[in-house]
Amino acid sequence: MPLSVRDEPGLLAFCEANALTTRVLGSTLFGRAIHMIDLPGTDDGPPILITSGSHATEPAGVIAALEL
Repeated sequence: MPLSVRDEPGLLAFCEANALTTRVLGSTLFGRAIHMIDLPGTDDGPPILITSGSHATEPAGVIAALEL
């Protein structure tokens, strides 16, 4: 994940540029979207779910989850 991803629009642009499927699951009390990002895995193991959140526009937790 490039360091240029600093906010929601940057994260979504990164996902689009890398053909990662995103979907809006809902919204926060403040009207901000809650996104799901589908990362490809391997066929030899069960699917897993990693969740992460952010405070305001700070994406560090989300970026860390995507770097796993």
